Amino acid sequence: MVSPTSVNVFGRMLVAVVVVGSLAAFANVTVGVIHAALTGQTTLQHDVEVLNDPKVSLDIYTPVEQRIANREDILRRLQSKAAIKSQEKVLAGLFEEQGHKAEASGDWTRAEDSYYTASNLDRDSAQYARDIAQLYANAAVKQNDSSHRQDLWRSSSQYWDNALTLAHDSSLKRSFSTEAATVAFNWANDLKSQGRLPEALNKLQRAKAMVPPNTQLSQQIDFLIEQVRN
Repeated sequence: MVSPTSVNVFGRMLVAVVVVGSLAAFANVTVGVIHAALTGQTTLQHDVEVLNDPKVSLDIYTPVEQRIANREDILRRLQSKAAIKSQEKVLAGLFEEQGHKAEASGDWTRAEDSYYTASNLDRDSAQYARDIAQLYANAAVKQNDSSHRQDLWRSSSQYWDNALTLAHDSSLKRSFSTEAATVAFNWANDLKSQGRLPEALNKLQRAKAMVPPNTQLSQQIDFLIEQVRN
């Protein structure tokens, strides 16, 4: 038979074991938190040192191609997700700059690649979708082959839809709507010149829905609609 004294001793031992186990678990959690904090601090310190590299300079006198190469090198060395995301946005802006430069020189392929890279780096940016849309519209105007030209107009229209979806700022959305409507209007003119009147009317109605009434563009659209219908 177990005596009351034995039960009390056993009970105290059990409590001691539970307390020791709890303290050990708490110590493990504490060590884990401290380790995570130290690791985070080390990562932050590392990234600060990386970003203090002279290569980070966005000196406008350095060719954009070199600035892209420098920024890509910096990006590969960063560790924290926040720093990487931030620098991806900066790199996207540099690729957009390279795209503008290529487009101005008539290098459409390089411009397209640059704008796509910018868009992939910053998928939430309406601006880069707009760059692609306008590039295709500009290329359509210069394209002599009718079939290829229609493909370019179509691609431009699709990317304008993307840009308008991503544009949350009301003033930016209005600006983009006007540009998208202008592209649709020019596409309709192209279709009208080929005798493709139902398609032209469809594009004109799309353009009309994107601009406020009583503007110069809306009046031009209405005038062309009358011509197509008659």
